[in-house]
This record gives sequence, structure tokens and C-alpha cells, in this order.
Amino acid sequence: MINRVLMRMRVLQIFFAYGIRDDGNVKGAEKELLSSLGKTYDLYLFLLLLIVALSDEARILSGRREGVTVGGKLIDLSRMLSNRFAGQLKVNVQLADFARAHGDFWLTEHRMFVRDILKKILGSELYDAYVTSEDGYGADRNFWYKALKRIIIEDADFVDLAERGSIYWSDAVDLAAGYAFGTIKRFKPESDGGHTLCPMFSQDDGSIFATTLLRHSILGMEDHRERITGTLKNWDIGRLSRIDLNILQVALAELLYFPTIPIAVTMSEYIDLARYFGAPKSPGFINGTLDAMVRELQSEGKLRKP
Repeated sequence: MINRVLMRMRVLQIFFAYGIRDDGNVKGAEKELLSSLGKTYDLYLFLLLLIVALSDEARILSGRREGVTVGGKLIDLSRMLSNRFAGQLKVNVQLADFARAHGDFWLTEHRMFVRDILKKILGSELYDAYVTSEDGYGADRNFWYKALKRIIIEDADFVDLAERGSIYWSDAVDLAAGYAFGTIKRFKPESDGGHTLCPMFSQDDGSIFATTLLRHSILGMEDHRERITGTLKNWDIGRLSRIDLNILQVALAELLYFPTIPIAVTMSEYIDLARYFGAPKSPGFINGTLDAMVRELQSEGKLRKP
């Protein structure tokens, strides 16, 4: 699930924090990096657990003698309570293990949010259409796909919760939601409790790419700054923004120590990071500086890859 695009972003964030601390604790920086990646994966699982929590809350509300009303309208909860897909998530072994390890995150820590978002779902045109649709597994699964996509992750309270939940959640909602959508689509009527969810890492090298990139960025910091200074020539490196300098250092580490990653891929990724983290002129500056460093390294015979 966690791809190299996000890994580069997290490496840059941890490298930035390490540079501020400058405490020499490379192992600590690597541990923090892995923790940040783990928190992003947690968000994906919490999104799936939210479907279970909403279903459980609906079941609790169904026990009310006076029934459930939203906006003065009495709500039929029968389809929500019999939803087959939510039932599959509830008995999923991997999700249940995660829930036990993290406590009752939704129905204890964020009970009011669950109640509020449930009411928004029940009062929506989406739920009205679901209740009147033909009963079937496809309708059950598609309902939660659409509820997650159109209501939950677009809700201002959810956005606020993500921002407060972890510094590594606010910029990962789209990624985590995307994999939640993919997970929902892969479930079948016959899927049982052993159905496999998305793995934490989408590539065979797992976290090795991220930790190796961070380590080379930190250990080569002085050499990389010297290279950048030489490339800029008459430009005082002290005038660079810390963000631009960090992007160049991490990009240089990737260029030098990952021979199988094409130069064009590295340049494109760090120009994108400059757009995300930097100032308006950062992408052009990063592009020009990286291009100059690549030509220098190639002329010195230190960069031999496409």
C-alpha cells in the first residue's frame, strides 16, 4: 500500500526534523520514519473499521423504542443492519486484530463523531436510494463505497479529526481512502474472515528503500551540501530555504545510491515534492539545480544510469 511516492515524502519530513535537532541519532531517525509510515497504514485500517463502527452504532440506535429520526423523518435501518459487506469487515481477522491492538478507537474515543456522521449518512439521498434498491451483495458493498467516498472523507469533521489524529494523517487521507476503495471493490460475496487486506508496503523491498534513503541522506549530509554549493557557484547556500536545501540533499542521495531508479524518475518526484512543500519558485529551482548536478556527476563518471 505505502508506495515510494509517500516514502520520499516521509523521508523528507524526517530528514527535515533531524536537521533541526542535529543530534546524531540516525537510528532514532530511522525508527521515527518507520513509525510515520505505520501511522499512515493505520489510517487505512481505521477507515475500514469506521464502517464497522457505524454499523454497530446503527444497531445500538435500532434498539430505541421511539425509533430513529433524522430531520424529522423516521429512518428504516433494516438495510443498514443486514448489510453483508459490513458483516464481512466485522469478522475479518486482520481487521479484528488491529482493532484489539488499538482499543475501541471509534465507539469510545470518537463516539460523537460516529453518531454525527451516521446521521448524515442516514439522512442522505444515497441512503434513500440504497433502501429502495434491489437487495443484494453488490448493493451492500457499493453503498459503503459511495458513503466513504462521497460523505465520510469529504466531511469537515472527519478532515479535522484526521488533522488532529496524527501529523502523518492529514496529507495521507486521499492515499488511505484510495486503498480503502480498492479493498472494498476486491471483496466478493464468498469472502470470509481470512480475506487479505492491502499489505503495508506495495513493493517487495518494503521499508528498505525508505530507511536506506534516509540513512544516506543523513550520513552524506556534508558531502551533499558541498556538492550543492559547488553547483550553485556564486549562490550563497545560506540563502536557500531549508526546504529547498533538504529536497536537494535527499534527491542527491537517491541519485547516487539507487542505481536502478532512472534519473528522470528521481527528478520528477522531487520536483513534485518541491511543489508540495516549497515556495512557488521552488519547482523551477529544484529542476534547474538537479539537472546541473546530474550533468556534473555524469561528467565526473559518478553517475552511470539512464
